[in-house]
Amino acid sequence: MIDTDKYTGHTPADQWTTYKMGADNPHHAVRFGEQGLDLELKFGADARLIADAPLLLAEIKRLRKLMCTVWDKAQWCNHEPIEMDEALSYIACLLKGEEM
Repeated sequence: MIDTDKYTGHTPADQWTTYKMGADNPHHAVRFGEQGLDLELKFGADARLIADAPLLLAEIKRLRKLMCTVWDKAQWCNHEPIEMDEALSYIACLLKGEEM
């Protein structure tokens, strides 16, 4: 499991940009901040992955919280049977950010 606490204080997603190095250079680059580091990469997908890392981290945290909520609901329902359709509806509501 990834220890997401070690990323506390990372550069926010809106400060990362990616760009192609130029017509004479086939590489891509990623930059953070106005005058931040330019990191040259061979593949554009690598640059986009680095730039999207803060968004991916946020999604991991959101899904972990969702898993805990579903687990808590399952524990609460331990004393009475729960239908699969009801469980799936509950999960769908949580994914949408709605209360059930």
